[in-house]
Amino acid sequence: SQNTLSGAQDAVIFKMPPTLSSLMWSTYLGGSGEETGNSVQVSSNGTVYVAGGTTSSNMPISGGFDNSFGGVVDGYVARLNGNNGNLMSGSYIGENEYDQVYFVQLDVDDRVYVLGQTESDLGVTGGLYGNPNSGQFIQKYSSNLATREWRTMVGASSGHVEISPTAFLVSDCYEIYFSGWGGVLNVNNGNAPYSTTNGFPVTANAYQPTTNGNNFYIGVLGQNAGNLKYGTFFGGTANISDEHVDGGTCRFDKSGRIYHAVCGGCGGNSNGFTTTPGAFSTANGSSNCNLAAFKFELNQIDALISVPNTTVCIPNPAVFTNNSANGNDFFWDFGDGNTSTDVNPSHQYGSAGTYTVTLIVTDSNQCFSPDTTQLVLNIGDFGGGIVPLPGPICPADTAQLEAFGGAVYVWSPAQFLSNPNIADPLVSVTQDTDFMVIISDSCGIDTAYITVEVFAPSGNISNDTIICIGESVQLQASGGVSYVWTPGT
Repeated sequence: SQNTLSGAQDAVIFKMPPTLSSLMWSTYLGGSGEETGNSVQVSSNGTVYVAGGTTSSNMPISGGFDNSFGGVVDGYVARLNGNNGNLMSGSYIGENEYDQVYFVQLDVDDRVYVLGQTESDLGVTGGLYGNPNSGQFIQKYSSNLATREWRTMVGASSGHVEISPTAFLVSDCYEIYFSGWGGVLNVNNGNAPYSTTNGFPVTANAYQPTTNGNNFYIGVLGQNAGNLKYGTFFGGTANISDEHVDGGTCRFDKSGRIYHAVCGGCGGNSNGFTTTPGAFSTANGSSNCNLAAFKFELNQIDALISVPNTTVCIPNPAVFTNNSANGNDFFWDFGDGNTSTDVNPSHQYGSAGTYTVTLIVTDSNQCFSPDTTQLVLNIGDFGGGIVPLPGPICPADTAQLEAFGGAVYVWSPAQFLSNPNIADPLVSVTQDTDFMVIISDSCGIDTAYITVEVFAPSGNISNDTIICIGESVQLQASGGVSYVWTPGT
């Protein structure tokens, strides 16, 4: 460890227990110039990594990729023993202009990543995504800092520092998240005369695809900076406000969410910063800057289902297409007691009905939170027909016909029906009449027939007869259901 101050300003790294009740070790880190300690990370085995900027050509670092001071201001990254604070290795980062590391991050393999600013054209490793000659750089090193595995530049390719970095993360899935802010406040007060968010790359799904030059920028690179997965501005464009961060209030989490507490609406702009519906406050009540906080989901699982048609006819199977993003484990519930873990399953339903299909998408690497989506399917089993009438009707009386099994009905002859296009029209006829109905739905079509029978009046009575006074005779009537004789006595 380094026990004394070596220059006008050194970085200081120290270790305390979780209770913060004692100082376990503490060390200076620096040379004869000035150093900043901007960021610190601890590896899975307890090794401590620290990064910052230096004007010293004699920092006590060795064993790293670059042990030579480039000039003016260089960035640096150093590795310390977590048990005692002893320096194990380190590397300068930069060339002959201003360079400084703002953040150091580790991936799940304890590889080392740094994000910083530069006035140098540090270059982009072949095959990687990058914006050459930009004012910000990202580099990856081996765990012992002896090897630089790759480097890239991100920004507007202006040849100058463009933004002030605010947050940096490498997720458990090796995706690289970074953010920063730029604009006139940096130009006027931050020794960054070319600061702007103009010219930064955005993706087609950007939350805010345009900028007034005074915004935050949020970006996501794929594993090993292979591609730009997401890029967006944030902060609004309606009014020019000096939106900024004074430091230490911005974080990413390992699931790809960004949390920022920033100075927004500066200059007293009442609507100088983006707000969302239902926000605690949608206007700046201050005469100058106000606290603006936002949470941004940069990468998430999106569970999505598509089917050729939401109506499926038995015996055809339901075929599902899984359009989900960022997940690799799938659980399907078909709503009839059956499930599947296939990516794109098909399922045979046994009976008609309406079923809610549920898809739960998870990530086996636990990089992202699970997501769930549902889809309603109509399962049809066509079988049209007509319910028989209970018997004949009287002439001109009304009866109700009843067909079933379809969605569309067409009866004929229509002139005897109350409505020929419903399942159960009323019918009135004076003689036996044959009716036809065409029954159809998305699963089929059929034709059914029924005869409406009408009672034919055919009453008969026994022949006239002559009897003597006091005698009786049996009268007989037929052809009816009930009979009323007169005179009754």
